[in-house]
Amino acid sequence: MYPLDLSRLPYQRGSALIISLIVLAVLAVLSVTGMRSSRLEETMSANALQQNIAFQAAESAMQRALSNTTNLNSVLSSGTNLSISDAADLGASNVVGNALVGYLGQGPAPGYSVGVNKGSLVSYKFVVESTGQVTIPGGGVLSESRMSQGAYRVAPGGF
Repeated sequence: MYPLDLSRLPYQRGSALIISLIVLAVLAVLSVTGMRSSRLEETMSANALQQNIAFQAAESAMQRALSNTTNLNSVLSSGTNLSISDAADLGASNVVGNALVGYLGQGPAPGYSVGVNKGSLVSYKFVVESTGQVTIPGGGVLSESRMSQGAYRVAPGGF
């Protein structure tokens, strides 16, 4: 065993303690930054999920409005817009999809002029605007998506 040299003790001023405290502080800063980053990523993925659900609700309402020919017929015959709600069929109480079908007028049928008497076919033009919302049970809106699509129906008719 080596003899203890007491003459070198006054020069030891706790450098190991200071270095270990600095390393501990750096590790604490890195861990806090990592936790903040993971929380931000979690928030971003939740927002992306809510936006996707709202988009699907808007698309579902639009599909419901366009797939039922009675909707276009009633708008055409009444001349007023038709509102369609898709909230009951989406399977979640906080997801709502609404569509508004409007009539824009009539015009020549595109692509049907060859071999057909002029004015025997017309196109009835419609626009469907839909909105999908994911709401908070207290009454606020988490996410909203809006879509607009045009449609026309070719039918016999005249000008």
